[in-house]
Amino acid sequence: MDVRAMELWAHAPAIVEKLSAAIKQPSGPSAAREDLFSVLGIDGGPQTVEENKAGIDDFEYALQAALLQRLEQPESDDKEDVPRIIELAAECVCALYERASAPDVSASETDRCKSWWMMFVQMSEETTKLVSLVQLERLVEVFERSLVKLRKASMTLAQQRLKEFDAKYEAEAKAKAAEAPDTNKTEARLQKEAKDREAKRLDERKKLISQLGVSPNGHVFLTLTSLLKQLSSRLAGSFNSRLRTRISLLLERLLALDHKAIANNQKVRTQDFFTADDLDGESQAPLPYSLESAPTLQASQTEAAAGEAGPVAGTEEKASSLGHDQAIDFETYKSFWSLQEWLQVVEKLFEKPESWKQFHATLTGLLTQFSKYPASAAQREPAQSPESWPPRQVPRARAFRVQMDDPNFRMQFLTQALTQVEDADSQGVSEE
Repeated sequence: MDVRAMELWAHAPAIVEKLSAAIKQPSGPSAAREDLFSVLGIDGGPQTVEENKAGIDDFEYALQAALLQRLEQPESDDKEDVPRIIELAAECVCALYERASAPDVSASETDRCKSWWMMFVQMSEETTKLVSLVQLERLVEVFERSLVKLRKASMTLAQQRLKEFDAKYEAEAKAKAAEAPDTNKTEARLQKEAKDREAKRLDERKKLISQLGVSPNGHVFLTLTSLLKQLSSRLAGSFNSRLRTRISLLLERLLALDHKAIANNQKVRTQDFFTADDLDGESQAPLPYSLESAPTLQASQTEAAAGEAGPVAGTEEKASSLGHDQAIDFETYKSFWSLQEWLQVVEKLFEKPESWKQFHATLTGLLTQFSKYPASAAQREPAQSPESWPPRQVPRARAFRVQMDDPNFRMQFLTQALTQVEDADSQGVSEE
């Protein structure tokens, strides 16, 4: 740590020391974590303001120093330190919120909670920009626990403050009702005064909700959305689909279902798909097979026998695989990729009467071809092992025949089709 900075933030070295000890302990209560809370003055002791206690500036500098020290050492064997530091910072903020949620706590504690919340989110956002992809999945796991706890703690504090606010105004209303009525005031004037008091109460209650940050556009929800969007922007949709999905689910868990960010999140997942404009032109036809044709042993023996005995009447010549079938032409390529828009936005199937008929005919034809040439993992083409995160396929005419023989490609497509048909059925769309 910088010597001049240590003069300004005198408690930072002690915080770094306690933080380094605490990250070696598992998640949950521990002596090292309690020591860290004690240094920060959030250990549950008397709530007094002391100049010799560490403040938010000391903690922010210590947190930044501890994170950068580990982020600048990519060769370090311990990949758990950075996510664990973020988790400990979240636990400190949670503890501060729990302390402020006690009855009859001064308003300054509420303002202190907001400052610590903003500091934690800022440090987390900076960490998501710098952390390695190896640590990213672990960081998502930490957010799945910590952000839920932070949201719960902020809502508990808000409920307590609003409860105290309502109790205060209720007591004032009872005291006002117990007073002797003023005979000089008319009934209309009394009603106007009561209406003004209610309007004032609602206005002050709105200000309190805004200060607590629990409104839809308050700092609690906006900062959580910003943090998760920042994390998601680092991930490629094709190779990190699972992590992106977990982040989206976490966002929907944290925010209200009717929140604008949820609506935007739902839109994003259906905007990135191939359309007819992305396909190759007909000049690419006929579709070549980019790998050498390799009929199976059984097919070779059948051809040899047919050469000796001559053609068998009433038999239909069958290609070695679907990719080698002459029925796979440019129209098949174009109709296959045209399904993507309907599979991504299932509502478009029913915008026009002919859309469902075209979709049904195209999908039925493809499934018939798939069943005619069952895919096997033992096939020579292509030699590819199943991936936990399926790659994104390209809609190129030159690759289409190879894709038709790829078991993984078929599985991706069939999973997509079954998912969307099930979604349409669950929403009652099929009744149309």
